[in-house]
Amino acid sequence: ANATGFKFDLNFAPVVTSLLYAKISEDGSLTDDNDILADSEDQDFYALNVNYTCDTFTGNVFVAGLNDSTDYDNSPIMAGIQGSATLGAITLLSELDFATGDTNDGQTDYMGTQFFLGGYADVAEGVNLGAELVYALGADPDDNEMQYSYFNKWGDTFHPMDMNTPFAGELNGYCFVDVFDPFEAIQDSSGVQGILFQGKYSPMDIVSFGAKFAYLQPEEDIVINTIDADASAISCNIWMKYTIASNTELWLTYLYTDIDVDDSLNLQLEAQKVLVSQL
Repeated sequence: ANATGFKFDLNFAPVVTSLLYAKISEDGSLTDDNDILADSEDQDFYALNVNYTCDTFTGNVFVAGLNDSTDYDNSPIMAGIQGSATLGAITLLSELDFATGDTNDGQTDYMGTQFFLGGYADVAEGVNLGAELVYALGADPDDNEMQYSYFNKWGDTFHPMDMNTPFAGELNGYCFVDVFDPFEAIQDSSGVQGILFQGKYSPMDIVSFGAKFAYLQPEEDIVINTIDADASAISCNIWMKYTIASNTELWLTYLYTDIDVDDSLNLQLEAQKVLVSQL
């Protein structure tokens, strides 16, 4: 995304402190007082990040928030810690985030706790295998809370299911992939907990194949028509990339998610299937 702003770094190696600011929106007006637009307040983004880097470890502690001065007051705040480490042939990634803030002029609270831990290793020439654990706290829909954890959504900013997929960041450019949540058809903000496995094989420099498989369950109890219901989801992707020439690549990605709920609920939930190809 593009926005007008600045980043200010204080470099005291190995620690770098970064201050960030961005003007997200001026709500269609260059001034806060507008006779045509009764409410023309701004939306501003602020962030602070402290980074530590050494030969085998990189860590970040951060806090970021959106200050929305409009009547809607969409002002989420996210804080967390993130790190990566190399232990011989194994690479570890982890992140823990906490969300707060409110929206809808204070009528709805943002909430969310999410955790991610992944380990990856080159087990043979051209072969990389990995596993990941994910957790995102769910929200009770009766508590006027909005979950701010997006682990199990396709096409969002951070999604482990497409982390090993080429051009994964471009998937949200397709309307049929836009922020799909496996459990959204059952209940909003249900959270997720699960385990993921992935593999990548590159027999030569110009060709790569990969796959990822996940077993997911909602973190929050699913309640449909006052009945507690068990639910789970199987999600996978399969992809290939072929380099035709310098700066020219062909990639093909298949995404699949199937949801299983109690048979007693008589819910007919179709599996989600997406096939994307791009040159």
